[in-house]
Amino acid sequence: MWDILKYAAETTLEITLIIFILMVAVDFLDVRFHGHLKNFIHTRPLRQWIVAAFLGATPGCAGAYANATMYMHGFISVGALTAGMIATTGDEAFVMLAEFPLLALSLTVGLLALGIFSAAFLDKSVQKIGYTSCEDCTLHTIHDQDKHHD
Repeated sequence: MWDILKYAAETTLEITLIIFILMVAVDFLDVRFHGHLKNFIHTRPLRQWIVAAFLGATPGCAGAYANATMYMHGFISVGALTAGMIATTGDEAFVMLAEFPLLALSLTVGLLALGIFSAAFLDKSVQKIGYTSCEDCTLHTIHDQDKHHD
């Protein structure tokens, strides 16, 4: 029983660390590029959908976590978040690529296209009902660093 609890605790900490690193990475990139990265992704819905679906389609769960982080920071819409979740196969992608690579790639491309189509449909639908996506905190600002002279 203790082995099961130990394994569960280790796995929980591992996933928490991955999510923390992704959240810090998104914040770092946002600050490093002075908000231009967010503007680049956020200004075009098709760009949001493609980026989110591509991140979701990458093997593993990191892309889905990155999408959730970008949604919370206002980079992508709820439709784009959905595109990423539809396009993902998670850790199972590694097994599928090892067992039946051509079918796995076909499935990934199909899910990517379905995710993008679904994102467009969902974003148009939520606009009609007046739903607003998660927006970045208004207190979050990017400051140019003062130049320090010795």
